[in-house]
Amino acid sequence: MRAVASTISTAVAVFAVLLLRHFAVAHSWIECLDPNYSRVYTEAYKYAFGGPGGAGLCAGYSYNYPGRGSAAAAAITEGNAEDALLLVKILKDTFPQPATPLCKPNTAASRYTGQGYGKRLSVTPGTPVFFSYMPNGHVAKDESARGTLYGVYWTAQAGSQLSFTTDLTDDKLLDGARHNFDDGNCGQTLNTAGAPSGRAGDAFPCVGSFTIPAGTAPGVYSLVWGWKHWDEATGGLIVNAHGTFGGAYYGSCFDVEVS
Repeated sequence: MRAVASTISTAVAVFAVLLLRHFAVAHSWIECLDPNYSRVYTEAYKYAFGGPGGAGLCAGYSYNYPGRGSAAAAAITEGNAEDALLLVKILKDTFPQPATPLCKPNTAASRYTGQGYGKRLSVTPGTPVFFSYMPNGHVAKDESARGTLYGVYWTAQAGSQLSFTTDLTDDKLLDGARHNFDDGNCGQTLNTAGAPSGRAGDAFPCVGSFTIPAGTAPGVYSLVWGWKHWDEATGGLIVNAHGTFGGAYYGSCFDVEVS
């Protein structure tokens, strides 16, 4: 038990460093996909801060997911290895332009290796799948993500893929709805004033879910998780008591093998 407590304590400390480096720059992507909620949420410190030790813990990952090693966790900034491989960031004014790619360039053969962080999610229709993404200060700190929306999109056809931002239409939403980035639970331990935020705390991610509909034919389906970090009501940036934030779309692309 002492070893587990020490691991969690170390993970929280690393997360605090990550947060300080990450606070002014909005990032978010899918960290873990799994039908087991406990693995996605309760054991998040293992895959988020465990480096190679967390490889393969989750049932599946997004394209090119490199894992968060200890060195990487201490240097999450624009332009680092995770960003180069994984981050999909599209500025608000670029998002509606035709032929704006949704996913990082890669080939179908290079997306998944079947090992470690290269595992592709495999599920049966009707099974709920949970996924995690980090709040990165935008829920409990600057509060700019509260009320902003993400969706999970697909073509509903095996072997096909949504390619451009203009493909993310409401009829492509897997469950027919978009969801609040703030899941009502996630957020750093302390707010900007250094007071308890009342949220889950530093070691815990935000969690969402989706379910491949019953009756879906076997095959490999490509999905997109996409979050708009701006004020969609006005089309402008997010302005609140903490400052001005947002102005970009963030997304993750991943495959699901349906059996």
